[in-house]
Amino acid sequence: MPVHHYESYLKESGLLDNPFAPTPELVKRFGENALSLEEFYEVFDFAFRRMSVVLNESFEGSPFYSRFRERDTILKLDDEEIRRFFHDNDLKKKGRYNLFSVRFSPAPTGPTRETLAEEEFYSTLRIESPVKKADWGPAPHMVKRRIEYEMRLGFWLFLYESYTGPRNSNLLELSKSDFLAANTNYLLRNLWHNFIHVVYHKWTSHSYHNFRGESRMYADFEADSYSYILLVHSYGINPKTDGVISKEEREEIKQIFDANASNKVFETRNNNRRPENRELMFPDPETPAEYLESEWRFRRSLSNQLMRMLILEGLTPSSIGVYPFGPLSNDRKMWRSSNQIIASINGVKVFGEVPRNSFFYHAEKNTEHFEHICRSLVNQYHNELKKDEVLRDNAINSLELLMRRLL
Repeated sequence: MPVHHYESYLKESGLLDNPFAPTPELVKRFGENALSLEEFYEVFDFAFRRMSVVLNESFEGSPFYSRFRERDTILKLDDEEIRRFFHDNDLKKKGRYNLFSVRFSPAPTGPTRETLAEEEFYSTLRIESPVKKADWGPAPHMVKRRIEYEMRLGFWLFLYESYTGPRNSNLLELSKSDFLAANTNYLLRNLWHNFIHVVYHKWTSHSYHNFRGESRMYADFEADSYSYILLVHSYGINPKTDGVISKEEREEIKQIFDANASNKVFETRNNNRRPENRELMFPDPETPAEYLESEWRFRRSLSNQLMRMLILEGLTPSSIGVYPFGPLSNDRKMWRSSNQIIASINGVKVFGEVPRNSFFYHAEKNTEHFEHICRSLVNQYHNELKKDEVLRDNAINSLELLMRRLL
């Protein structure tokens, strides 16, 4: 049982009285279908199984290849069906295939939620390729990439405390399986985001802090957008680029994105950090630095919604960014000389206008504004693709090459 690694620490510190029973707060929110910390751990196994299939199914020696070759990917199965596939093919047997492993970091010394938020939150993801046969058990040739994960208690506990259901769902009508499936989806995109930083950007836990300013912002644009592409791919759907998508596939993708709104772990972590370290929104910024922080959060939120809409419309790009228009000033009433923004979608520049002061609020408080802005940007990009066959071909080829590079 995974929870035994931290059971005594959780009880002695008072952070969780009983990891084998749901907390009173979760019972109040979800009734009899509330999960315990131990039950919630299943989302990690579900996510790692699905991720390991994505990383290995196109590799000829893998246990997933025959179905992949027949265009019958097991990614179309639900999480429980994939679990049974692993069981029936002895993929959990130690030393055979060795697709993923989880190591639990030692229990922290500080018995406070602040300690978990500040020092014990970020888990470590590594993607390894076989080098020596001894490193991979008896069948190293059957696996292309292996997932290695070091679990931190802060992330697991806050992820558990922050779980909910898909967007617009009736929480009291959801089963335990529904909650697990939705939060597997959420965790999976988190893992893909980290995967992009580790594999694509070559970042490590030691080098991450060397990237500052626009370089980190651009890297996060990439990790955010590529993780959406890989999330959709993880459920057996190949994102389209030419604007041709069926209603059935669009609805499948919408359900994936709705499920991805099933956790608030980073909000929970932020609320438990030391006050001076908390990430803040500034409703009324007093300095250029405060304005730029709020503007960046707005740009990132808008970029995420724009990416989701592009995928839903069958216009998945291989690059995306959202940028302000106009120089920065010291006028608190109008920090930018213009309220226009520029979005770069596969290198195509499209323009939009944002309401005054909308930079200063979370995306969920600007749903209508975001929807309107993104729709305009998507339509502009789609019109450019319709007019230019070269742009259309470039979109198709660049996404194909990106997927080959990532996987």
